Amino acid sequence: MLYLINSLAQNNAAASVDVDKDSLDNGSLIEKAANHFYAGQLLGWSLGGMSTMSSVRQTSFGDIPTFKSATTVTLEFGVTDVWLNRTVWRARFYFQTSPEPEAVADQLIEELVAAKFLVQQSPQQNR
Repeated sequence: MLYLINSLAQNNAAASVDVDKDSLDNGSLIEKAANHFYAGQLLGWSLGGMSTMSSVRQTSFGDIPTFKSATTVTLEFGVTDVWLNRTVWRARFYFQTSPEPEAVADQLIEELVAAKFLVQQSPQQNR
């Protein structure tokens, strides 16, 4: 998550809010932070799902069994417009293994740039 926050900060688009993992509803905390930072849009994410399928197959008695395993991870992202109080963009990313945080952040930023929620700055603009 830190990589994503730093990547968004390079585009002047980041402020982080830690929520209480035991709370059922963190909406008021997020709304308070949005008002404090004058945020017009909020980026939220969740683990959409994770599944693992495994199988073992032995073709005949005495043969060495073969083992197959496949894992799928789904991450969901959404942008909420604070003033309209509705979701204005949503995306799902599917990964065949547990993804590296940098890969997720880079893919998310690419999608946000493509959807025109971010303007990718050149390295010269970041100086």
